[in-house]
Amino acid sequence: MSSTLSQRAVGSVLVIPVGLSLLLWPLGTLTVTVLLIALAAREAGWLFTKILGGASGTWAALLLLAPLAGAQLSAEGAAIAGLAALLLFLAGELAQAVRAPSTSLTRRAATLVGTLAVAVWLSPLLLFPVLGSVEPHGPVAPWLTWMLVVVWSADTAALVTGMLFGRRKLAPRLSPKKSVEGLFGGVAIATLLGTVTAAYLLNIAPLTAGIASCAVACAAEGGDLLESLFKRAAGTKSSSRLIPGHGGVLDRIDSLVIAAPVVLLVYLLVTP
Repeated sequence: MSSTLSQRAVGSVLVIPVGLSLLLWPLGTLTVTVLLIALAAREAGWLFTKILGGASGTWAALLLLAPLAGAQLSAEGAAIAGLAALLLFLAGELAQAVRAPSTSLTRRAATLVGTLAVAVWLSPLLLFPVLGSVEPHGPVAPWLTWMLVVVWSADTAALVTGMLFGRRKLAPRLSPKKSVEGLFGGVAIATLLGTVTAAYLLNIAPLTAGIASCAVACAAEGGDLLESLFKRAAGTKSSSRLIPGHGGVLDRIDSLVIAAPVVLLVYLLVTP
């Protein structure tokens, strides 16, 4: 247990500054979003290549970064840039398929489907700038701050609680180390900390803040299990070894990918 926590502590020296930079709207949020998309798409492309037989992390990243770049001009710019990138990708894949021998058609189709799957999976990362730009404004983006408090506390509390009290396996075929006790411990701690944070930063009523924090924490756990599904299908334990004690970028943001849409939904529901 101490060895695992020590390794995660070393990796956190890299993770925490990046997470804190995400909260600094607009420059920090946009810079970190671009960085996360580029690195995560590379790792996800590798995973889906092992699962399906083909995927382009580079094109998946471009499919996401194009609308993000266009959004700096206008909403119409985001739509135009995103559609243009998608059409270019499809045209390129079809052009290669037309010239490819029949024995390569399966691989070409796998690359097309795998790339689109990566882009769809990681598309919620585009919500970071959206959540960073909404009111109330402050020294840091409050909605992103709340999201990180809930997700990070759920992840850490689930790990510690599972190590101390874990008895029943949560999903042994997907993630053998996860326990039911760890899940409940993580969600409980995250709900508590999230309620306090939301009530203070977002001026949300405590009951509403508690329900919302619990929903985000559950979504975060779901995001973790979703990546575990992809890793098991790919026959690997981590998306890379980039971050000591944590694995790859995907292993750190998998929870955020599912939590971010829930945070946006909460914002839409509680904001007049």
